[in-house]
Amino acid sequence: MSISKKIVTIFENLPSGGAKELYKYNFEFIKHRTKIVKITELVHKPKNIFEYLYTCLFILPALHKRISVKIIRNTSVLLAYHSWLTKSPYILRYSSIPKIYICQEVMREYYDQLHIANQNMKERIINIIRTPIKIIDRNNLKSENLTVVANSYFSKKIIDKSYKVDSYVIYPGVNTKLFKINNKIKK
Repeated sequence: MSISKKIVTIFENLPSGGAKELYKYNFEFIKHRTKIVKITELVHKPKNIFEYLYTCLFILPALHKRISVKIIRNTSVLLAYHSWLTKSPYILRYSSIPKIYICQEVMREYYDQLHIANQNMKERIINIIRTPIKIIDRNNLKSENLTVVANSYFSKKIIDKSYKVDSYVIYPGVNTKLFKINNKIKK
């Protein structure tokens, strides 16, 4: 079956930044080649740490299960980006179709030793309270039919070590409308 006959589901819940820009460029590329089902996690922003945990532990799993049953089962592949709430989205866990997870970074507050060493007391306490999110993030990556993609060999090393996976490196493209290549050689 050619890609033009397949339906691709794309999941994202990204804040503004480089990952969001990569998602936008990939979406624009893919939408001209196949049918897309686009899913954006529409959950209100939690007001405090306890509402955040409740959302992550109870609301999101139920929401992603429903999405998997009603939408994703009719698609050929799931292309998933981060969820700002749980890093790796629950949708990876609940869908049985082949999945590609574009992993921009790990949860630095748990895996980056320099970041951990520089946390103040308040950040350390919050990260202890948020430990269930770390577990959710790891468990979401234990899904079958999952391919994890890193954006560099540096990221791959960190992702593979942190999540115990064997990710693939695909370098993001360059927007040639914003960045011009200067081919002139200085003498």
